[in-house]
Amino acid sequence: MADQSDVVVLAVGWEAVPDAIRQCGSLAGKIVIDATNPLTFGKDGPALALGFSTSGGEEVARLAPDAIVFKTMNQVGFAVMADASGYAARPAMFVAGDDGERKIDVLRLVENLGFEGIDAGPLRNARLLEPYAMLWIDQAFNHDAPRDNAFAFLRRE
Repeated sequence: MADQSDVVVLAVGWEAVPDAIRQCGSLAGKIVIDATNPLTFGKDGPALALGFSTSGGEEVARLAPDAIVFKTMNQVGFAVMADASGYAARPAMFVAGDDGERKIDVLRLVENLGFEGIDAGPLRNARLLEPYAMLWIDQAFNHDAPRDNAFAFLRRE
C-alpha cells in the first residue's frame, strides 16, 4: 500500500518502527509523517529511549533515507487526533522537517485536521517535540488529565 501513496503516516509502537519501515518497501520521495514517540517502559512507567544527540524522527529518517520525514502528530493522544474541535483555541501541532517546500503541505494537512500547524524548524528539533509529547503523556497518565487534553499556542493581541 505504501508504494501507491504519496504520504505515509508511521503510527506504531517504537519497537515496531524498523519492521514497519521495512514492510513499506521503497519510501523514496514520499512524505513520511512520523507520529511515533521513542518510548521505553520500566517500573516508573514510560520514558524516552532517545533524546539529546538524536531523536526518533532522526532515526526514522536514517531507516528510510530516501523519504522526506516530518515529525508531527505525536504531541497529543488519539482522542485529540480523531477530533481536534471543541477547544477554546485550536490545539497546537508542531511540525519538524528539513524540506521547506513539502513542509507547507504537511502544515496544511495538520491544519485540515483542526490543529494550528506550527513550523518547529528542522527535523533535529524532533529532539524537542518528543520530550514535549512526554509532558502530555505524563499529564494524561500520571496526573489524571483527561485523555482529550491538548496544548495551545496563544499569541497576545
